[in-house]
Amino acid sequence: MEAMGQSYGYVLYRKQLDVAAQGELVLDAVQDYACIYVDGKLVGTVDRRLKQDRIPLNAAKGARLDILVENSGRINSTKMMRDEVKAYTCVIVAGAPLEGWENYSLPMEPGDVAR
Repeated sequence: MEAMGQSYGYVLYRKQLDVAAQGELVLDAVQDYACIYVDGKLVGTVDRRLKQDRIPLNAAKGARLDILVENSGRINSTKMMRDEVKAYTCVIVAGAPLEGWENYSLPMEPGDVAR
C-alpha cells in the first residue's frame, strides 16, 4: 500500500490468468486480511492474525484472479513494526510466482461509507 501512496483502506490486485492455475496459492508476507476471488466468486481468505497465508486454487486459463487486501491496522509495539509493509510481496501458485498484476488503490476516504 505504501508504494501506492496509501496507508489505510484496501488494495485490489487483479490478474487475468495466462494459464490454468491449479494448486496452492500462497500470499508471501501478507500483513493483514485478504479475500481471493476467481471470476468474481469468493474462493478463500487468508488472515495474518490466524497465521494463514495459503488456500487451494483451481482456476481456468483466462480466469480473472482478484486479491482484495484490507489494511487491518498496524503493529504498535515490538521490533516487528520496523518491517511491516501493507501489501503482499509475492503471489505463488503451485510453486511458481505469478507476475504482471494490475493494482487498484481503494483508500476509503472519510465520507466514502454509505449512510
